[in-house]
Amino acid sequence: SSSDELILRRPDGEDRALWINVAPVFGEEGVVTSGFVVFLDVTARRETELALAASEERLSLATQSAGLGIWHLDLVQGQLTWDERMHEVFGTDPESFGGTYEDWRQAVHPDDIAEAEAAIQECLAGRKDLQVTFRTVRTDGEIRHIDAYASVQRDQDGNPLTMTGVNWDSTDRVLAEQKLRDSREEFRRLFTTMLAGFALHEIILDDTGRPCDYRFLEINPAFERITGISRARAIGHTLLELLPETEMEWIERFGKVAIEGKPIHFEQFSRQLGKHFQVTAYCPREGQFACVFRDVTKRIQDTQALRESEERFREIIQNLASGVAFLSPIDDGEDFVIRSLNPAAAHFDGHDQQPHVGKPVRTSLPQFADTGLFGTLTRVWRSGVAERLPVVTRRGAKVNFWIEAFVCRLGLGEVAAVFEDRTEQHRYQEEIEAREQQLQSIFAAAPVGIGLLRDRQFVTVNDQFCQMIGREREEFIGQNARMLYASNEEYERVGRDKYGQIRKHGTGSVETRFLRAKGRMIDVILSSTPLDRDD
Repeated sequence: SSSDELILRRPDGEDRALWINVAPVFGEEGVVTSGFVVFLDVTARRETELALAASEERLSLATQSAGLGIWHLDLVQGQLTWDERMHEVFGTDPESFGGTYEDWRQAVHPDDIAEAEAAIQECLAGRKDLQVTFRTVRTDGEIRHIDAYASVQRDQDGNPLTMTGVNWDSTDRVLAEQKLRDSREEFRRLFTTMLAGFALHEIILDDTGRPCDYRFLEINPAFERITGISRARAIGHTLLELLPETEMEWIERFGKVAIEGKPIHFEQFSRQLGKHFQVTAYCPREGQFACVFRDVTKRIQDTQALRESEERFREIIQNLASGVAFLSPIDDGEDFVIRSLNPAAAHFDGHDQQPHVGKPVRTSLPQFADTGLFGTLTRVWRSGVAERLPVVTRRGAKVNFWIEAFVCRLGLGEVAAVFEDRTEQHRYQEEIEAREQQLQSIFAAAPVGIGLLRDRQFVTVNDQFCQMIGREREEFIGQNARMLYASNEEYERVGRDKYGQIRKHGTGSVETRFLRAKGRMIDVILSSTPLDRDD
């Protein structure tokens, strides 16, 4: 006999699937005399098979597009079947796959075996379907994360017969979740360790819709440290409950952020806390605002102290008797622009400060061209080594000023020059030198012996004194006047009488006898007067 299937189209146009079986009928001597033909309408079965094939195709497409691998484990025969995608997920070779439970077990990361098998046992026991994540170690050593889901098919008595499930590569998801956890942990560490204070609030509006207060939803440890308000006191409470004297300006500013959603940045002083704060506020969601703030009180105080110090310094500079000029280099230090002059410095030119400020020093102060000052400015700016130099300015042939200049480089690259007016000192010195020359002339030409002593020791003597005693000038220098007396008693008496008169009258005169070089005594009148009456 033989059988086959064919499609028969009926007169009404409907196609029917028929199964045909033909069997011969044999007569005597085995000769076919007739036959039986059996027709069976298998349209319903064929439609079921086509629907099943379509369903399997759709399932295959769905699993392929979703990256799902399908597996089936025959628990009675111990046979494990994987589709092609399963091998792609695990990185295994279908040709060498043994199709046993142990093959799967060998593919699982050793550290995850216990957890995965425990989940399988839970499923087999009927407690729940299999749903587990584990790692697999591919043949090339790469580690991938696998999500597995499966259910158990049982017999009438509830005994497990087979297990069917799907696996898919969830590495990207697992790594993304780990990255998210790490990011959250990093944010948590940042939140708890950041130096700036942080607080999240919800704004409270009055009946007219105006901000009237705000409630604390979250704060970080820095908030507690900076404000002195603990987390237990702050969370769930409002600003005016905690700090009832707070200025409304704070609430109005933050309320605008929470309502309009626009971030702001500002600095403000809190009278109740007694601190200056630098604040950045933004709106994370409608009706809320978050702020990050720093205590800048010390910076504000330091800035104010610096400003006051600069003002005091400016006043000191302006009122110094010494001239002070601050200059900035131009042309690589070949010239300098005058940034500021105090009145004493402008005095050397006979003008006020303004005509010189902002101008190059070489063209603004030409009277210093031949004094060496300009070269000193350049040298000090380049080397950083401070220098002093005398400066003499002239008006025609006559000296106008004697100045001592001190030049140094400042930290910002500027150069400062301090000028001391030595004009009066020089003129006084010239007068002293002239008088000393006159005294020297008198000292040398006087017909009487003259000696200059300090603490009764000779500093110098004139020629007449040397002739009187019969000694050279060098024999007196540095020697005590005792050398002129025959005895200590006379030396002491003369001292008492002479200094007693000096203290009383300003001068002293005593008669005594001096000892000459060869032992002869001479009578003298010793008159003495101090060069400095206060000494």
